[in-house]
Amino acid sequence: MITVDKESFSSQLSVCESVSTSYTAVGKLHTLRPLHTYVEMKIEEDQRIKMSVMRDTVGGYFYYSPKKMEGEQLGKKIIVQTSEIKKLVGSRYEGDITLDSDGENLKITQGSFTAKLPLYRQEEFPGFDFDTEWGDMSLDTLKILSSCMSVSDATAVLIDVHSDGTNLFSYTPTQMVFSCVEGMVGTHGRKVLSVREIKTMIDCFQEASELKFGFKDDRLFVKSSNGSVMFRLLYDEMPLNYTDNLSMEGATIIKINREAFLFVMESISQILAKWDQLILVTVMGSKGQMNLKTKNLMTNAEANETLKVETDLATDFQIGFPSDAVMKYLRAIDDELVEIGVTASDRPLYMTGSEKLFYAVFQPFRI
Repeated sequence: MITVDKESFSSQLSVCESVSTSYTAVGKLHTLRPLHTYVEMKIEEDQRIKMSVMRDTVGGYFYYSPKKMEGEQLGKKIIVQTSEIKKLVGSRYEGDITLDSDGENLKITQGSFTAKLPLYRQEEFPGFDFDTEWGDMSLDTLKILSSCMSVSDATAVLIDVHSDGTNLFSYTPTQMVFSCVEGMVGTHGRKVLSVREIKTMIDCFQEASELKFGFKDDRLFVKSSNGSVMFRLLYDEMPLNYTDNLSMEGATIIKINREAFLFVMESISQILAKWDQLILVTVMGSKGQMNLKTKNLMTNAEANETLKVETDLATDFQIGFPSDAVMKYLRAIDDELVEIGVTASDRPLYMTGSEKLFYAVFQPFRI
């Protein structure tokens, strides 16, 4: 019999649910059903419950410390469907919940409320060796990766670890997202991680107070004080000279208020068709102004507006913005100011917030 705190236990189940399980196996009782999430709970020697969750490309262990434990054997395992137990536990009021198993069912009790869930059998949940060299991961890393996911349409991200920091890089034919995280050091390597795994990492550790990471073979390991997760790395092609593509030497800087910029972009883009994303931007350096103009080529509807900017441009400059990509970036950051770096109307332009957590590099439309 195990007595757990409802709020803490429910929170840990939410983390487990973010790592989906797609295993099938045979057993005397219930067989694991594909496309469902399962959690294996095992009592450890330190009197904590180890929750194991698996996926075809991800596996992880998460630890939960119950308030008290009575009569349960060390090493005893039970497997239940995560969504079922999460819904039952989450629907109850705050307080202690008792879990007990009879070999075929998990009994859940809180006050006068009782429920039973079927236990599932599998020959064995795969185990993982988390013996690796650990380095510190800055909490900014998750924030940047989360922002990158909302900006880039890439399917993978390059994690390039150096002695002085880590570069995070993703790209598509029309855009690149780049950041250097100073706090993610301690172990070296160039690794590629799928966006799917990055989203899982963010879900698992978004409330962590500290993070560690390490590489071993074809896997990335991430852990916090209450759990560890393994992510399978990709053998995806990424440009070896990607930093050369990010060079903006000699670029002219244009500074603009982010909220005003986003408001105008969203307003004038309302007349665009889904496939018609071009916004013509004219920067009048002598006047300190930026004019944004667009036209729907299907209906001939037009919209334009002018904003104040800070720039050293002495002459007018024109460039075609990919509106959707730029708006995604502006929504992903919360900086007061945005810096736009431009060199020529047919060359990539970059944007970064005043905090410079990460850069977005866009290929402009030809005018």
